[in-house]
Amino acid sequence: MKQLKTLAPIDNHTTKYLGKLLLEYRFRPHTNAIETINQSNEIPALEEDLRKAILNYYALCENAKERELISNTQIQTKYESYINEHYPEVFQKNSEWAFVIEFYKDNPRNIIELDRNSFRSDKQLEALGTSRYFQSEFLKNFYTSLLKFSEEILGKVEKLN
Repeated sequence: MKQLKTLAPIDNHTTKYLGKLLLEYRFRPHTNAIETINQSNEIPALEEDLRKAILNYYALCENAKERELISNTQIQTKYESYINEHYPEVFQKNSEWAFVIEFYKDNPRNIIELDRNSFRSDKQLEALGTSRYFQSEFLKNFYTSLLKFSEEILGKVEKLN
Protein backbone atom coordinates (compact mmCIF):
# COMPACT_ATOMS: atom_id res chain seq x y z
CA MET A 1 0.00 0.00 0.00
CA LYS A 2 2.86 2.37 0.76
CA GLN A 3 4.30 1.74 -2.68
CA LEU A 4 0.95 2.41 -4.36
CA LYS A 5 0.54 5.61 -2.37
CA THR A 6 4.10 6.63 -3.37
CA LEU A 7 5.19 6.62 0.29
CA ALA A 8 7.77 3.90 -0.36
CA PRO A 9 9.89 3.19 -3.42
CA ILE A 10 9.01 0.34 -5.73
CA ASP A 11 11.66 -2.32 -5.20
CA ASN A 12 12.48 -5.96 -5.91
CA HIS A 13 9.91 -7.07 -3.32
CA THR A 14 6.92 -5.42 -5.03
CA THR A 15 5.94 -8.53 -6.98
CA LYS A 16 6.11 -10.52 -3.74
CA TYR A 17 3.69 -8.07 -2.16
CA LEU A 18 1.37 -8.47 -5.15
CA GLY A 19 1.51 -12.22 -4.62
CA LYS A 20 0.57 -11.75 -0.96
CA LEU A 21 -2.76 -10.30 -2.09
CA LEU A 22 -3.59 -13.84 -3.18
CA LEU A 23 -2.96 -15.56 0.16
CA GLU A 24 -6.08 -17.10 1.64
CA TYR A 25 -6.63 -17.68 5.33
CA ARG A 26 -7.96 -20.88 6.81
CA PHE A 27 -8.68 -20.80 10.53
CA ARG A 28 -10.01 -24.19 11.55
CA PRO A 29 -10.55 -24.33 15.30
CA HIS A 30 -10.94 -27.65 17.04
CA THR A 31 -14.52 -27.94 18.18
CA ASN A 32 -14.20 -31.20 20.11
CA ALA A 33 -14.61 -29.50 23.49
CA ILE A 34 -17.82 -27.64 22.69
CA GLU A 35 -19.27 -30.67 20.86
CA THR A 36 -18.53 -32.91 23.83
CA ILE A 37 -19.98 -30.39 26.27
CA ASN A 38 -23.10 -29.93 24.15
CA GLN A 39 -23.64 -33.68 23.64
CA SER A 40 -23.23 -34.42 27.33
CA ASN A 41 -25.53 -31.55 28.35
CA GLU A 42 -22.80 -30.40 30.74
CA ILE A 43 -22.80 -26.78 29.66
CA PRO A 44 -25.51 -25.79 32.18
CA ALA A 45 -23.39 -27.35 34.94
CA LEU A 46 -20.38 -25.15 34.19
CA GLU A 47 -19.71 -22.04 36.19
CA GLU A 48 -21.58 -19.14 34.55
CA ASP A 49 -18.51 -17.06 33.63
CA LEU A 50 -16.77 -20.08 32.08
CA ARG A 51 -19.92 -21.09 30.21
CA LYS A 52 -20.30 -17.58 28.74
CA ALA A 53 -16.63 -17.40 27.81
CA ILE A 54 -16.78 -20.76 26.00
CA LEU A 55 -19.96 -19.87 24.15
CA ASN A 56 -18.56 -16.45 23.18
CA TYR A 57 -15.34 -18.04 21.96
CA TYR A 58 -17.14 -20.50 19.68
CA ALA A 59 -19.50 -17.79 18.40
CA LEU A 60 -16.46 -15.69 17.54
CA CYS A 61 -14.91 -18.72 15.80
CA GLU A 62 -17.98 -18.95 13.58
CA ASN A 63 -17.82 -15.21 12.83
CA ALA A 64 -14.13 -15.49 11.93
CA LYS A 65 -14.84 -18.40 9.59
CA GLU A 66 -17.61 -16.40 7.89
CA ARG A 67 -15.28 -13.39 7.50
CA GLU A 68 -12.58 -15.65 6.02
CA LEU A 69 -15.08 -17.07 3.55
CA ILE A 70 -15.98 -13.57 2.39
CA SER A 71 -12.31 -12.60 2.16
CA ASN A 72 -11.24 -15.79 0.38
CA THR A 73 -14.12 -15.53 -2.08
CA GLN A 74 -12.99 -12.02 -2.99
CA ILE A 75 -9.44 -13.28 -3.45
CA GLN A 76 -10.65 -16.03 -5.77
CA THR A 77 -13.06 -13.88 -7.77
CA LYS A 78 -11.30 -10.50 -7.88
CA TYR A 79 -7.63 -10.50 -6.94
CA GLU A 80 -6.44 -13.69 -8.64
CA SER A 81 -7.83 -12.80 -12.03
CA TYR A 82 -6.64 -9.20 -11.80
CA ILE A 83 -3.09 -10.09 -10.73
CA ASN A 84 -2.87 -12.89 -13.32
CA GLU A 85 -4.05 -10.61 -16.09
CA HIS A 86 -2.23 -7.38 -15.23
CA TYR A 87 0.84 -8.53 -13.29
CA PRO A 88 2.22 -11.76 -14.74
CA GLU A 89 5.63 -10.55 -13.48
CA VAL A 90 4.65 -12.04 -10.12
CA PHE A 91 5.11 -15.51 -11.60
CA GLN A 92 8.62 -15.96 -12.94
CA LYS A 93 11.96 -17.44 -11.91
CA ASN A 94 13.09 -14.38 -9.93
CA SER A 95 10.14 -14.70 -7.54
CA GLU A 96 10.64 -14.65 -3.78
CA TRP A 97 8.14 -17.51 -3.43
CA ALA A 98 9.83 -20.92 -3.23
CA PHE A 99 7.06 -22.77 -5.09
CA VAL A 100 7.19 -20.25 -7.98
CA ILE A 101 11.00 -20.43 -8.16
CA GLU A 102 10.83 -24.23 -8.26
CA PHE A 103 8.18 -24.18 -10.99
CA TYR A 104 10.09 -21.71 -13.20
CA LYS A 105 13.66 -22.83 -12.42
CA ASP A 106 14.20 -24.25 -15.92
CA ASN A 107 12.34 -21.44 -17.73
CA PRO A 108 14.71 -20.03 -20.38
CA ARG A 109 12.75 -16.82 -20.91
CA ASN A 110 14.06 -13.45 -19.77
CA ILE A 111 12.74 -11.81 -16.63
CA ILE A 112 10.00 -9.24 -17.28
CA GLU A 113 10.44 -6.17 -15.10
CA LEU A 114 7.47 -4.56 -13.38
CA ASP A 115 6.41 -1.38 -15.17
CA ARG A 116 6.73 1.04 -12.27
CA ASN A 117 4.72 3.84 -13.89
CA SER A 118 1.80 1.55 -14.73
CA PHE A 119 1.92 0.08 -11.26
CA ARG A 120 1.80 3.49 -9.57
CA SER A 121 -1.05 4.71 -11.77
CA ASP A 122 -3.14 1.53 -11.43
CA LYS A 123 -6.19 2.81 -9.54
CA GLN A 124 -8.01 -0.54 -9.74
CA LEU A 125 -5.06 -2.26 -8.08
CA GLU A 126 -5.03 0.47 -5.44
CA ALA A 127 -8.73 -0.09 -4.75
CA LEU A 128 -8.23 -3.86 -4.59
CA GLY A 129 -5.21 -3.44 -2.32
CA THR A 130 -7.09 -1.08 -0.03
CA SER A 131 -10.00 -3.51 0.19
CA ARG A 132 -7.60 -6.38 0.90
CA TYR A 133 -5.86 -4.32 3.58
CA PHE A 134 -9.13 -3.69 5.42
CA GLN A 135 -10.16 -7.33 5.10
CA SER A 136 -6.81 -8.38 6.58
CA GLU A 137 -7.17 -5.91 9.45
CA PHE A 138 -10.68 -7.17 10.13
CA LEU A 139 -9.42 -10.77 10.23
CA LYS A 140 -6.49 -9.78 12.45
CA ASN A 141 -8.98 -8.29 14.93
CA PHE A 142 -10.94 -11.56 14.96
CA TYR A 143 -7.77 -13.59 15.56
CA THR A 144 -6.65 -11.22 18.32
CA SER A 145 -10.04 -11.52 20.01
CA LEU A 146 -9.93 -15.30 19.71
CA LEU A 147 -6.53 -15.38 21.42
CA LYS A 148 -7.85 -13.14 24.18
CA PHE A 149 -10.94 -15.31 24.70
CA SER A 150 -8.90 -18.53 24.70
CA GLU A 151 -6.53 -17.10 27.33
CA GLU A 152 -9.54 -16.02 29.39
CA ILE A 153 -11.04 -19.52 29.19
CA LEU A 154 -7.72 -21.13 30.16
CA GLY A 155 -7.47 -18.79 33.15
CA LYS A 156 -10.98 -19.71 34.28
CA VAL A 157 -10.30 -23.44 33.89
CA GLU A 158 -7.03 -23.17 35.84
CA LYS A 159 -8.89 -21.47 38.70
CA LEU A 160 -11.25 -24.45 38.91
CA ASN A 161 -8.39 -26.87 39.52
